[in-house]
Amino acid sequence: MKKLASEWQLAKGSILNILRDSGTTIRRQKRLTNDEIDHAVTSYRNGESLDRIGKRLGLAHTTIRTALQRRGISTRSGGVRTQQ
Repeated sequence: MKKLASEWQLAKGSILNILRDSGTTIRRQKRLTNDEIDHAVTSYRNGESLDRIGKRLGLAHTTIRTALQRRGISTRSGGVRTQQ
């Protein structure tokens, strides 16, 4: 979407309107509730991976990472988790 918007110098909303007008079905993005974000924060702090949390909530790990970062939670680097 960003590439299209940049290439055609259109806003995201304009592109969505063009797609809808042409009959394209636009999927709705799931938004995390505050309770889901709270649970994700707790799960992540308890050592659960972004991927596992995302799968449980039906979302991409990047969506979970973004939600945690917006809450000020620093994320771990990928790879195997070691016990502390």
